[in-house]
Amino acid sequence: MHIFLTSSMGGNKEVNGVKIPCHYDNRNHFVDLLKSACGTSPKVMAISSMPDSYEINDMYRDIYIGAFKSSGFDIPELVYVDLRNVGQLDRLPEFDLIILCGGHVPTQNKWFKDINLRSRIANWDGTIVGISAGTMNAAEVVYAQPELEGEAADPTFERYLTGLGLTDINVLPHFSEVRRFRIDGYHVEKDLTRTDSCTRPILALNDGSFVYITKTTAHSDSCISRYVYGNSWIFKDGRRRRYCFNGFKRKI
Repeated sequence: MHIFLTSSMGGNKEVNGVKIPCHYDNRNHFVDLLKSACGTSPKVMAISSMPDSYEINDMYRDIYIGAFKSSGFDIPELVYVDLRNVGQLDRLPEFDLIILCGGHVPTQNKWFKDINLRSRIANWDGTIVGISAGTMNAAEVVYAQPELEGEAADPTFERYLTGLGLTDINVLPHFSEVRRFRIDGYHVEKDLTRTDSCTRPILALNDGSFVYITKTTAHSDSCISRYVYGNSWIFKDGRRRRYCFNGFKRKI
């Protein structure tokens, strides 16, 4: 099994306020490694993070199709699963590549549990790509950092959830963008990330960076290999240290 934990795959850009497809981000060889893992003609199943946001889901389905084509793939089928076609999940064993889409972590986490995704992938042998929230929910213990107004100030907000069990790595995506944000008056890096790293280590990734894991089965405790590619930082015990740089990879 091949697992990519990305901050963002790229694959879209804005033109006159409209998102359109473009090639996926290959600055750290993501596209090259993905082709090596699943070939250039995989059957793709993308699983939404927002199961009832149909207009947004249709937009991203079309973007994925265009981005794969622009990146040198010839996709015979791409199914984008939300509430309208949840029965397609019964076909999951037919697919070569699963995309765990980005969105709001707790919302996606509940949806993944509702569709029993963890058990569906337990004996499936293919390639999984997590994007942002999808990457975060791939973990055994998910770190759900507050991201919406009200969440950081809510003492009942659950920051640790049960995920898909694919990894023990907790990723914080889009680090260069979110590190200086404030939520409910809390500074994301100083007040949230550093503090929460005293509970569990956090790997912060910039867009274009990713973790690449190979293992025998989805829930195997041992990995064949596990590397971080590109700009990344480790937060542990309230401290931050640089982990890797663009153009390089490092074992984790």
